[in-house]
Parts: sequence; structure tokens; C-alpha cells
Amino acid sequence: MRKSTTNLTPEMFEAVREVRARTYHNVLIKPHKLAKDVRMNILLQPYISPRDKAMIVQNVTLSDLKDFTERLLDRLYVQILVQGNLAWHEAIKISENVLHNIKWEGISEKEMPEIKVYQLPLGERKIRVL
Repeated sequence: MRKSTTNLTPEMFEAVREVRARTYHNVLIKPHKLAKDVRMNILLQPYISPRDKAMIVQNVTLSDLKDFTERLLDRLYVQILVQGNLAWHEAIKISENVLHNIKWEGISEKEMPEIKVYQLPLGERKIRVL
């Protein structure tokens, strides 16, 4: 799991980065996606728009990605839900296998990202997008 970026070639990275940037750009071309983006920008804090993501993606390097991958897998908050026709001891075994393969350190509740959702006042409001 930790070796996910070792086989990534610079050419493949460039191709994926370009596709990702194009996808972020194309999201805002469609009116219903633009409406959702405006709504999320008003309601959520913090919110990163697809336009901002497209600009950020252009500046990411392969070494940045590899460094981020290592740091991301070091500190995770993991919840495991096992559903289906499994005995409880099999579910625990699967959970332990996941935790062993990731080799992670848990994060405290203080480190959990905080996302605020604002409540709009009652009544009709209009917003103009230029």
C-alpha cells in the first residue's frame, strides 16, 4: 500500500495531472455544476472551488505527490464497517489486516478537519455570478 507511487513515471504523472486539471475546468462549464459550486461556496467553510483546484494541480510536482503520499498514510483516521454474511471473528481479522497493511498512526480528535456549514436566514435571496 505504501509503495503506490514508486512505479509512477513522470510521463504518466503529467498525463494524469493534465486530465485532472481539465476535469476541474470543465466542471464549471455546465450550468448545474456552476450552481452547485456557488451554493457550496456560500454554505461551506472551508471550500475549495474546482477553479482553485485546477490552478493548484498545475503547480504540483511528482516529488510533491510522493511526499504527500507518505505523509498522508502516516496519520489517518480509519473507521471500518464490515457488512454481510460474516462471523464476527472474520470481520475483526479483516479489520486487523487492513490496519496492519496501512501501518498508520491514528490522529486525535483535535486534528480532525473541521467543516462548517452555514445556515441561511429564512426568506428569498438572490446571488449574481459574474
